[in-house]
Amino acid sequence: MAINENLLATIDAVESLGQRIRQNWNPLPYRNRHDVWGRYLYFRGAEIHTSISISNCEQQISPEDVLYLLRGIKVIEEDRWGGYLNNKCVPGFYATAHSSHTLNGKSHWLMISRSPDYRMLTILKRKPFLTEREQDLVQFLEEQERKKRKIP
Repeated sequence: MAINENLLATIDAVESLGQRIRQNWNPLPYRNRHDVWGRYLYFRGAEIHTSISISNCEQQISPEDVLYLLRGIKVIEEDRWGGYLNNKCVPGFYATAHSSHTLNGKSHWLMISRSPDYRMLTILKRKPFLTEREQDLVQFLEEQERKKRKIP
């Protein structure tokens, strides 16, 4: 199975982090509802906002650690990724996936979101199953495309 193209875009975003972002790199700790600590990071590059949460991660992590974990994601199950519209009606991508790579002997789940993702309509149309929310999103994005092209 091919790697999800949005995951590849996320890897590209982390790889292309500028020096300024790397100098100010400081993933924040968080505790999830299962009382498991993790790290949360947010950055913006090339007008794309990316946030990544890494569960079961108490130690500070580097961009290279994040890349290592992202590259350990072999598959994103169909029911664990999709599209959304933010409060400004900008499309985005979200996913939750398990990395086959470990850090300090620990297993990690990653929660990823990226916005804007203007390829979302094409990507969602390839999914074999759409949630009701994603069906609404497809309808909305198709409507936006028609308006852009001035198609009735």
